[in-house]
Amino acid sequence: MSTDTQTTGKISSKPRAPQKARELLPESDYLLEVTWVEKGMSANGKPRLSFRFKVAAGALEGKKCYEDCYLTEEAMWKVSNLAALCGLPEEKEIDPNDPKDLINSFQGKTFRGTIKHETYKNKDGVEVKAQRVLWGPPPGSKRDPSTPDAGTHEDKKEDVPF
Repeated sequence: MSTDTQTTGKISSKPRAPQKARELLPESDYLLEVTWVEKGMSANGKPRLSFRFKVAAGALEGKKCYEDCYLTEEAMWKVSNLAALCGLPEEKEIDPNDPKDLINSFQGKTFRGTIKHETYKNKDGVEVKAQRVLWGPPPGSKRDPSTPDAGTHEDKKEDVPF
């Protein structure tokens, strides 16, 4: 049994009520705080980081949202951008296999993120409405496509949510 996940109760054979669908936050920009991060595996077997956030200011302060980031070479830019937005120095290397390093690096850090809704069909063909937490590169950084020496990052300026 894996110890990488946190549970919210004891396991028993006692019937439980189905979990309610997560409440979607309105599509908008928010100041978000990282409240938890853990490494796990996706349903298709890819390593990922699962982040939990809460709205840190405004009328919806305290509301929660979630986002997963794959730990593949093609997707590491997303985690790298989040680390930069959270103020982690470029020379800081985080060990995704060390839960304490993950928590100590991200927990309590805030950043500007955007909530977007998407609709998709699940494996049973049922239409599901979900939300995504999006973030772009730090403004003015080499990762920001509007910066003259931005390099070859493939995001376009219109894709950056702020």
